[in-house]
Amino acid sequence: DVSFVDTMPWGQTLHGSIMYKGAFYRLYRKDGIAGVKSMDNGADIQIVRKGDQSSRNAYHYNMMLCLESRYPLMNTWGMWTPVVQFIATPKVYDRYISPNEDSQVVLFDDRLLFEKNRFMGYDRVDRSTRVNYGYEWSQSVKKGEFTAFMGQSFAMSKPDHVLNSVGVRKGLSDVVAKGQWSCDASDIACRMRCDKTSLKPYFYDAIWSFGPERINILGSYQVFLQNKNADFPLEIDQYQQLYVSMGSK
Repeated sequence: DVSFVDTMPWGQTLHGSIMYKGAFYRLYRKDGIAGVKSMDNGADIQIVRKGDQSSRNAYHYNMMLCLESRYPLMNTWGMWTPVVQFIATPKVYDRYISPNEDSQVVLFDDRLLFEKNRFMGYDRVDRSTRVNYGYEWSQSVKKGEFTAFMGQSFAMSKPDHVLNSVGVRKGLSDVVAKGQWSCDASDIACRMRCDKTSLKPYFYDAIWSFGPERINILGSYQVFLQNKNADFPLEIDQYQQLYVSMGSK
């Protein structure tokens, strides 16, 4: 990974990087399973041959070029920062089909919008050439700070079909947004992902932390709604999770 950062005299920050990523596997097939084949529609099917038992090598590698611009602007209403990022990824070279153990969980929100690889592991590579853009806002007050963000992605090539279930597709993606308030003893953040056209929310995520240092209460509440118009929808229609914890020092 080779990168550079430069700040222009007028305050604009430019960040560029070139990353080369690869993974190598030694696979041992179980008795009766000869391999996995990827279909044109993105689905994987197993090819079965009874009595076939052997091992093979598999690998994948690709290169990414990333250019990012941030230009903070100050006024009486706070700091406004437009962010534009361009990511180019040539064809992913995949020798046979590599396993997928650590990249099965997919998520798309403000935290992953500007990530080069939106998969959380090494077994899958984000192969989409795209432009990511968004707007950040922050305002400091006496008792804390307010921050907000809204952004979207435009893909010029078809991304991995798994990302379609979380609003990433060729063309415009879903819109992601975040609002947060922070002070010395409290922190509250809310994230959401909305449909690109109707702005119907499909994902909520609220996280909070408050209380003195001796007793601190942490919690989160997540709601995931199924987008039935997706090319590869998930098996569940709705998912909700509530997490609360209390600790002391």
